Order: sequence, then C-alpha cells, then structure tokens
Amino acid sequence: MTQILYDGSYEGWLTAIFEIYEYKLKDVVFAKEEISNTLLFSNTHSVTTDEVKANRVLNGLQERLSHHGFNNLYFAFLSELDQIEEILFRFIEYVFASKINIEGDLSRSEVLNVKKQHT
Repeated sequence: MTQILYDGSYEGWLTAIFEIYEYKLKDVVFAKEEISNTLLFSNTHSVTTDEVKANRVLNGLQERLSHHGFNNLYFAFLSELDQIEEILFRFIEYVFASKINIEGDLSRSEVLNVKKQHT
C-alpha cells in the first residue's frame, strides 16, 4: 500500500493522480499532509503540487468527459466526503481506461457517487 500525501488542494490532488500513473503506484490511499498519520506497513509518496502535471490530467479529463461531467468531478472533490479522493481516483481510472464516455454507466459505484455529488 502506498499513502499519497498531498496539500489538500484540487491541483495537488491532480498532481498526485499524474504521479500515480508516472510512478506506476498501486493500492493507493490519499492523505492531506496536515492530518496524515502514517499507515503501518505502507510506503509514503509525498506530492508537491505541480501546475504542469495537474493541467495534463485536467486536459485528459476534458477530452473524455462532458462539461457537466467535468464539473461534477470538481464538485465531488469539494464535498470533502470521507475517502472522496479514492472514489474519484477510481472514477478517473475508469475514465482513462475506457474508449467511450463513462458518465452514463451508473452500474459503477464510482460513477454514481460522482453524479450524486451534484444532483
């Protein structure tokens, strides 16, 4: 397991997403730097917010999601629900793995959870 420490900002989280793919990190959990407790038996990856990396993730999402879907993702992040970063990461994994727009696939919990945040 790898604990991803980031600054709590949307841009910091997007940078973390980029680095998960860049470094091929598996089995990740997110923690905001100021409230993190190191998990037993986990590796820690600290993320420094990088606008270039964050924008690359944003651009990829804008290409694959509708304007409404893109906004839903942002609003879900702002909800600060428990483990929202992991839910949204699974959503993004699905977005990038699919060749079609996944926004209507409500059979997937991550899609449904993102959609529920803005209804």
